[in-house]
Amino acid sequence: GKGVGTTILKAVQSWIKQQGYEALYGEVKAENLISQKAFLKAGYHQLEESIKIVDDLQHIPIIRFVADLVPVQEKPVFIIAEIGSN
Repeated sequence: GKGVGTTILKAVQSWIKQQGYEALYGEVKAENLISQKAFLKAGYHQLEESIKIVDDLQHIPIIRFVADLVPVQEKPVFIIAEIGSN
């Protein structure tokens, strides 16, 4: 709740761009409003809401975000596996 997530999401963008990636992708649980706000404040664009299937018993609603570091082209995307407040 102190804005650290937003700061980190912004700070990592230049480093990731230096590594040759053109976009950052992230996803958070749909119920995690604090992390969603952090992504939006950091300049990410919200994509669609989806269901992440972890196993046969766990279907978790998620919201996806992307930050385009350069104009969109066909190149690899750096994926943030998990970031946010718990």
